[in-house]
Amino acid sequence: MIGANSQPCILPAGHSEEHRNACGVHWAATTESAAISIARAALAKADALDFADTRAMAAAVGSLREALRMVLEGVES
Repeated sequence: MIGANSQPCILPAGHSEEHRNACGVHWAATTESAAISIARAALAKADALDFADTRAMAAAVGSLREALRMVLEGVES
């Protein structure tokens, strides 16, 4: 799911409905950056994490790393 969550919206610019990517993932149309959206999703996954499931933990850590890289790229540019 990390890859699916990083795909851009496929709908035309200025649409009013929820965003949707090519993998069928939907998210609310907001003005926040993609990095913030991914960070929020990763945090939600981490909050719901079952610590007995190491694959889920690895996926959450990967999402957090991706979000932090995007935030840092935005800050450094």
